[in-house]
Amino acid sequence: MRFVKQLGLVSITVLLLAACGGGSEQAAKVTYSSVVSFGDSLSDAGTYGSQFTVNGVKGAIGSDPTPSYVAVQLIAATITGKPSCAARIGGFTRAVTSVSGCTNYAQGGARVTNPVGPGNSGTAGSFDKALTEPVVRQIQNYLATTGGKFSGTELITVMAGGNDLLSQADALTSRGNAEFATSLITQLVAGASTPTGQGLAYAALVPAVTAAAGASGATPTSIIVAAIGTASQNATANGYTNSAATMANAGAIGLTAQTAAETYVKNTGIQNAVIAMTTAGAELAAYVKDMKAKGATRVMVINMPDASGTPYAVKGGTQALVLPMVTAFNARLAADLKGESGVLMIDMFSESQKQFNTPAQFGLSNVTDAACDMSNLLSVTQCTISTLLAGDKSRFAFADSVHPTPYGHKLMAQLMSKELTLAGWL
Repeated sequence: MRFVKQLGLVSITVLLLAACGGGSEQAAKVTYSSVVSFGDSLSDAGTYGSQFTVNGVKGAIGSDPTPSYVAVQLIAATITGKPSCAARIGGFTRAVTSVSGCTNYAQGGARVTNPVGPGNSGTAGSFDKALTEPVVRQIQNYLATTGGKFSGTELITVMAGGNDLLSQADALTSRGNAEFATSLITQLVAGASTPTGQGLAYAALVPAVTAAAGASGATPTSIIVAAIGTASQNATANGYTNSAATMANAGAIGLTAQTAAETYVKNTGIQNAVIAMTTAGAELAAYVKDMKAKGATRVMVINMPDASGTPYAVKGGTQALVLPMVTAFNARLAADLKGESGVLMIDMFSESQKQFNTPAQFGLSNVTDAACDMSNLLSVTQCTISTLLAGDKSRFAFADSVHPTPYGHKLMAQLMSKELTLAGWL
């Protein structure tokens, strides 16, 4: 049976039930007391006041009547009759407040275990920036309201890993930059004609290269020029020569430094990142199993979409680095949860690849660009229908470089709804 992507959630559910032999032979509908969600910005219902997608008047974007709800909110609406709401709100100078009756604990920036996600200040107990309470803490927060047990009547959704990936990517970039700087300094120190000169060159180059790298709009060329200038001035001022400190050597010096950075990233760096992502996948699987041990009976685990196909990776030229991190996380998550009763795995990775490869089949008009004009926005949470780029963006896949539009979330929810129905969970 062809899965028609344009149908509404309720229509899809009815269609699938009929196709699977509805009527008198159909099993009784599963009922849930609530939908409880753990994860990151892809499931965040408004921890910071708005959502990581296009926010608008009832969420309408152009001709798309879909409200600005994330996918798990749409699933909650299908099951309970209303979208789920953020259980904890705060951050960005606002103290955390627990919201009675709300069961969506997902937070933008949240990692699986590490409490310091993208946007977090790194200061324990601080509310000055993003909260990024990790999934393990989110589960603890929910259990604190239930006496430490799940009732078994909840549908639990779990979707995380994206911020672990972004953190590893940032670490790769930082270490690659460090390798570039180290190579640059080493070459210019080696060019000094005396041991004393080498010591003086090193002392001058370290702060100079650091400052050049941290300058607004810094580029490899600007850093190289600053380094050579510093080495040349230091040699003149201290009475030694530096054969490397001439602009004629800039090309060779820069190429060597860039090669050092790329070699680290492609070898040691990516290996470390893959190990870290594998660990995160194992940790998430362990938390799911622990929820089962504490009474959960139905846990829907959504794996990580293919982040290598997002504008973030495609336009940044990092697809070859991002893909192995995503696949390592998903592979360990799937392996550790294989055969686990009461766990339904949703393959969002494969679904996202299908969307990238055949967008028209999903009603998508664009899978490569952001719908929001991010030039004057600090975050996609500030994106509204008035800050969209010109033209019809109602069928764009991405609101910014990584987060789906409301239509993108609708497609995610349709896959979840289909799989829940086929599993007899809906």
